[in-house]
Amino acid sequence: MQTVQGTSSDRNVTSHAMFLANVSRHFVSLEIEPMLESVGRAALCILGDICVVDRFAGVKAARILEVRATPEAWMEAPTDLAGVTRGEIWLDADRSRISVPIGAGNDRYGSISFAKNDGMV
Repeated sequence: MQTVQGTSSDRNVTSHAMFLANVSRHFVSLEIEPMLESVGRAALCILGDICVVDRFAGVKAARILEVRATPEAWMEAPTDLAGVTRGEIWLDADRSRISVPIGAGNDRYGSISFAKNDGMV
């Protein structure tokens, strides 16, 4: 039993290390939208079934990125997510979501969110 857990744990550590190495190279980009798309695509395999980036365009919320790992994955509307001011974690009966604001200082760009239909809650 410990050998199986150790192997699974080693696999997770390797997977997370590869993810961090892949994502870190995208942070050197000076263009935020392509950088966010690259990070969202790279993180999808670890963080969920769907990744979205929502931003404020003037006073309207707009979805600028949506990447799905499964066709049935869904996410709340941009108007519900673009304005998050601090990290949120939502757990439903069979779905979880994490949303984090994107910005620097008082300047907010929008949010990045991941959701997973895991049936584990």
